[in-house]
Amino acid sequence: EYGGQKPTYTDIQMANRDLLVHKDYKALDDAVKEKKPWLKLQECAFVIDLRFKDFPIVLVSEFFLSDTGYERHDLLGNNLSLFFGRYTNFNTVYRLFSAFSQRKDIDHVSILCYSKNGTPFWFETQMIFVSVKRTNHRPSHCLIMQRNLRLIQIT
Repeated sequence: EYGGQKPTYTDIQMANRDLLVHKDYKALDDAVKEKKPWLKLQECAFVIDLRFKDFPIVLVSEFFLSDTGYERHDLLGNNLSLFFGRYTNFNTVYRLFSAFSQRKDIDHVSILCYSKNGTPFWFETQMIFVSVKRTNHRPSHCLIMQRNLRLIQIT
């Protein structure tokens, strides 16, 4: 645990490195397969580290980067608030962050987000909580699964 303090870039690099170490990545992949056998870890839009107070993104997929225009360094260490804007429903935001705090899966949620260039898009997602370390029963990571991403025009 990181004691609730804001992560530094070095903390994120370490969390990212630890997750990518073969045995930890395999443990995460195994945890995903155990919970959702049909799911592949590579299908995640990104992974949130729940051990930090503000729930930073520690892994992000290439397809999510290409769909939204963000670069990896834009997202690593930041939380989902980076995607929210003027027309985002903050009741949904509260629901997401409450789910992080309570470590409760959400089967489906749609939220209006914004790409790097400010283009709004509907992000339809599923959240799955897993623990990388088998000794800890409390989930340590949240996998954000992208069901659909639709660019929209707001007038």
